Amino acid sequence: MNAQQIISTIEGLPTRYTEKTADVAEAKIQQTAEAIAPILQTKGLQISKGGSSPSSTRSYTRIYLEKVGNGSHDYRHAEYQENVICQWSWETRNKYGFHPLTAKAIKTFCDELVAKIEAA
Repeated sequence: MNAQQIISTIEGLPTRYTEKTADVAEAKIQQTAEAIAPILQTKGLQISKGGSSPSSTRSYTRIYLEKVGNGSHDYRHAEYQENVICQWSWETRNKYGFHPLTAKAIKTFCDELVAKIEAA
């Protein structure tokens, strides 16, 4: 994955920023993408976005850190067990409404992502 693909994946998360936090979040995403892109390529890893059915009353958005070529995001499959290194999950909709991620949540996720990739 190159830096632009990483940025697109992370920016694809449902987010809501204030005017003050938008620049901070976007800078953090850019910084993270530039830092992890070469590591992902050398280790044969990628990140991908997934989630639960949007028609359900509870919807989740997920990011997976996985080996390149993983074909399953179903934890019951052997391929998932072998290829997914880590998963982040956020409840983005429930009976009380829509819950986008804040800039603080994105910053925390980016920090955790870098740490997991470096440890993999």
